[in-house]
Amino acid sequence: MMNTCPDIATLRSTVPTLAGELIAVTAYDANWSTSNRQPTGGGIFVAKAQSTPADDGGMFIRPNTSWVWLRVLEVAGTVSPYMYGAKGDGIADDTDAIQKAHNYVSSLHEHTTKQTTIGGIVYTSIEQVLKNGILTFGNGRFKCSNTLKFDTKTVDYDFSGALLDFRTFVSGSAAEHATAIYWMNTDGYPQGSLTVKNLRMIGPGAGKFVDGMTFRNDIIPATPTEPAKEVKTTYPRNSMTFIGGGLESFAYGITGNNNFYFLRMYSFMFNHCHTCYYFPNNAANSGEEMDFHSCVFAQSNCGVNLQGGYSYFFNCSFDYIYGDSGSQDPTVSLGKYIHIEGGQHIFRDCHIEGFGPRNYIVNVPDTKKCKINFIGGLFTFKAGDPSTENEATLCNPFYFGDQARAVFQAVNLGKLQQAGDVGVSGWVDGTGSVSFRDMQLPMNWPYLLTKVRTNPSVQDNWLDSTTYTSGGSNDKWTEEAWVLSPGGLNSVRKSRYGWGTLNSTNFSMIRQAGFVSLGRNAAAGDGVYQAVLGTIALKGYGSVIHNFRAGTYAGDGQSCQVKIVWAKLLESGPAQDIEPTILMQATGHSYVYNFSGSESEFKTAVIPGQMQGSDAQSPMIDRAPDWATHAFLLVDTTKMKGGFDLRITDVYMRQV
Repeated sequence: MMNTCPDIATLRSTVPTLAGELIAVTAYDANWSTSNRQPTGGGIFVAKAQSTPADDGGMFIRPNTSWVWLRVLEVAGTVSPYMYGAKGDGIADDTDAIQKAHNYVSSLHEHTTKQTTIGGIVYTSIEQVLKNGILTFGNGRFKCSNTLKFDTKTVDYDFSGALLDFRTFVSGSAAEHATAIYWMNTDGYPQGSLTVKNLRMIGPGAGKFVDGMTFRNDIIPATPTEPAKEVKTTYPRNSMTFIGGGLESFAYGITGNNNFYFLRMYSFMFNHCHTCYYFPNNAANSGEEMDFHSCVFAQSNCGVNLQGGYSYFFNCSFDYIYGDSGSQDPTVSLGKYIHIEGGQHIFRDCHIEGFGPRNYIVNVPDTKKCKINFIGGLFTFKAGDPSTENEATLCNPFYFGDQARAVFQAVNLGKLQQAGDVGVSGWVDGTGSVSFRDMQLPMNWPYLLTKVRTNPSVQDNWLDSTTYTSGGSNDKWTEEAWVLSPGGLNSVRKSRYGWGTLNSTNFSMIRQAGFVSLGRNAAAGDGVYQAVLGTIALKGYGSVIHNFRAGTYAGDGQSCQVKIVWAKLLESGPAQDIEPTILMQATGHSYVYNFSGSESEFKTAVIPGQMQGSDAQSPMIDRAPDWATHAFLLVDTTKMKGGFDLRITDVYMRQV
């Protein structure tokens, strides 16, 4: 019959009578029965008549120098912090028990070694990890007041059912953040990536300068219980695979430094952090293949802050990021869903949703070199809220600085602007290179802005006032501009900017100083007076957004109509005096602009100021038919009086 023992303290005072004796320990401590807890940390121990190893408080319990009780593990290599006295009640400090359990299970790994002779001295280094231990937590809330140091190559971790509670953790500073968990490689590399299952942890608050997890391998800073330690290894790569779990209320949710790469995170949630994921700009040999799959970055000041590296975000959600102007941390970029200052990054099929942009949704400052791809996925926002104190900070959704290279391909854009919102005038600020291809735009077009960028670039099909003052071969053109016949037929009269005469009685585009005059000096009669202001060749199936800026004396009772027309078109280009041939055409978006005010007052307008549409509109409105080769921007001035003109200074078209 096996002997029994109520707790570890009693076991420590029990001397075995013979080697191989077994004893069953009920619980780690005796007060479990008075604290409404289940007995934990007990188990079967076997007696060994030996002077080593030392008493470690969990696996080895020593009653004297000659005998040791060895814990018999139910599953080989699997250890729990309860075996080292963890309470898991959210009250007692379990840091020491967790660390001791980790250190023991880490010691269970086996490895090969390599010897190298340098200068007559033989150095032995760990070459390859052949097997590893397993640290499992079970159910419980584990209070942690000091840093935990976990190895990335010698342990698999299972936190299922557990919460690591760092809410009483001592704050760091803006200059030097504290860290709840250090992940580090101290023992070479394993066969495959080790895993962390269902790690859940809560911190002291986003403003306490405590980071959730830091991957590092250079110097582990001192803690209240241990001095600083330099980590040396022949293969320093820090990488792990996280499956499930999440963290909340930290400064940086996760960050790293040198030799930090091959990170994999699946279905992990970041919540209420200053910056959910921060990749630093001073890391060496770092950043390769940082992969996030179906992760959530939510309710934080910044979703990701990428100073470098090579990151992949697959099917991730960036949900309701908010700004906090009261932050004292100068290293944290606030109010950005995605803030990037370097590296190369891919966002595929991600969902980016929120109330903003009170700040930029995607922000790349000037002088910062990076490449970014957004492939598929959904952006959906209400733009600024004029009723909030942040009204002055409203901006366009995206900022791409002068060294940025960004591509949006097959992205679904939802509500980027509410009708009547203040401070939002386009999609993109900045002068970086931004390509849009095969975009899906909302059917309810009042939420759609008419400009991709407020600062024009050579990517846009854009004419401005310099077109009309310089003349000659350096003129900037849209691909084609022409006048349709007054009868509304498909035959055209070529009329590049600069053609037409001041005395023409026909409908004409006439070059003037700083603008082009579009109009006629006779009543409309039965004719239809339409001109094509610009044409672009279609690439893919993306929508065409557009507007033009014009001045006019037209007032009450007069109007013009703006249309995007899809066409199967044969053209010779703007430099050739050859009329294009329209083989097929269909009207897409159509917008009526009503002039108002006195006809003696000169007025300017951007037409259309915002596209119109409805949820029930035909796909033809915003989608090019398969047969279409071009889209052209057409303005109909039939309902303008004779003698009135549109003085056009800017024409903007872009397929997205």
